[in-house]
Amino acid sequence: LLGADLRGVDLGPADLTGADLRGADVRGADLAAALFLTQAQLEAARGDGRTSVPSARSRPTHWTSAR
Repeated sequence: LLGADLRGVDLGPADLTGADLRGADVRGADLAAALFLTQAQLEAARGDGRTSVPSARSRPTHWTSAR
């Protein structure tokens, strides 16, 4: 998923074990139910205030806050 355009995508229960999210655009995506999503994967992606993240993870500080 390196550099993938995932804007607005619902990744539901997708298994993201080992997925390379470097440069992936997840603005507005729903990652809240994604399985095995790590903080490092979130840090490598580009998200915004509309991006939903799992409750056990933190929104990266470099993500824009735009809704």
